Amino acid sequence: MKVISYSSNGKTFYSISNDKFIPVHHLITYYLQVQLATKATNTIERKAYELLFALKYFNKRKIDLISNVECLKFFSEEEINIFAKSCKLKLSTLESESVIPIISEVALRNLMARNQPTKNIVDEGTAKGRFDTFVHFYKFAFNRCHGHDLLPLKKQEDYNRCLIELTTSRKSMGRWKKSFSDPFQSHFPDEKYFELLEITQAKSNKNPFHSKIRNELIIKIIIETGLRRGAVAKLKISDVFNDRQPRIRVTRTPDDVTDKRRNKAAQKTKAHVSAISTQLAKKIEYYIKEIRGNLPNTQTHEFVFVTEKDSRNTLGQPLSLRSYNQIFEKISNTLSVEVTPHILRHKWNEIFDIDIDSLAKELNLDSQTKEDIRKYAMGWTANSKMADIYNNFRLALKTKDYHLTRQKELSSRITSQNTSG
Repeated sequence: MKVISYSSNGKTFYSISNDKFIPVHHLITYYLQVQLATKATNTIERKAYELLFALKYFNKRKIDLISNVECLKFFSEEEINIFAKSCKLKLSTLESESVIPIISEVALRNLMARNQPTKNIVDEGTAKGRFDTFVHFYKFAFNRCHGHDLLPLKKQEDYNRCLIELTTSRKSMGRWKKSFSDPFQSHFPDEKYFELLEITQAKSNKNPFHSKIRNELIIKIIIETGLRRGAVAKLKISDVFNDRQPRIRVTRTPDDVTDKRRNKAAQKTKAHVSAISTQLAKKIEYYIKEIRGNLPNTQTHEFVFVTEKDSRNTLGQPLSLRSYNQIFEKISNTLSVEVTPHILRHKWNEIFDIDIDSLAKELNLDSQTKEDIRKYAMGWTANSKMADIYNNFRLALKTKDYHLTRQKELSSRITSQNTSG
């Protein structure tokens, strides 16, 4: 089984098929294409892969998920618990186990703890996403098959019990992290950051790209604004302002009919405006007029960043999300350190902390105002807790400085007492 996608009338659809590209079941296709139709394309894609995990898991255990629902055969408490724990494992790890059809609680715990656990498990969000999508689909399948039926009392009780067990198992999944995050360690060392700024300049001899100006602009937009990859990929000419207050407008337009890319660009956070430097605004304007404007096919759309190579007849078309990933892969290889838009967002927040502290002293801003400024700049909602994550680094350093100061004071006092004694 595998996830397949196709485009029709500017919209991307997903399904789960067999090796011959035949959908495995009409309910699964209906769920992905109709039940989830109001979701963003990227969200539907993610849920398709989460559902694929569940289907492969139960298929490995010789369980026909949909047939069981049709026959009113529901999961036991043990089956649900084992599945919840299995959601924490990498699919490749599960598929490599010949004992999967008869795996027990003990065998599962041993598998998760084998060698280095972090190599076998996935992130918390991935595991819980798998479980949540499965439960959502399970309820959907039941309602489609029996929603209008008057079930025997015993079968209805069995289904209700199954739902309770699903809820209980979800709560018991707990919290975990694949790796320990050292708050004293910057997500991106300063020396590598400055090296990044150097090699991504179009005029740099170390610049590794064919499309030097375009890729320099992509990196600088992310650095100056903290935007996500999707927000940059969906940026349009009408969203860039080069006037007295140079800025970029970040919009939310799910399933944009003008976006013909199979994997459409999407903006996760709320719509907002991000200020940019005058120098960057001028460079973007130059790119749009002098480089983008001289490429074919650019008159058919308004997306800023386009392909500059005629690979598969895509010259002048909006740059694909895969190409954005390849840009960061090449940078990572050049710097010998991982560089992603998310890492640069962390770096943006480190720089923000330094700048906002100076501004706060100058304008007498309180801590809440500083965080409100950060949330707006990043496009977070007012009640977002993301700022807490990005504050860890600066708070750790300030705590460290405080303790060092206190130690010096105590040491000075002890030395003074010894001298006077």
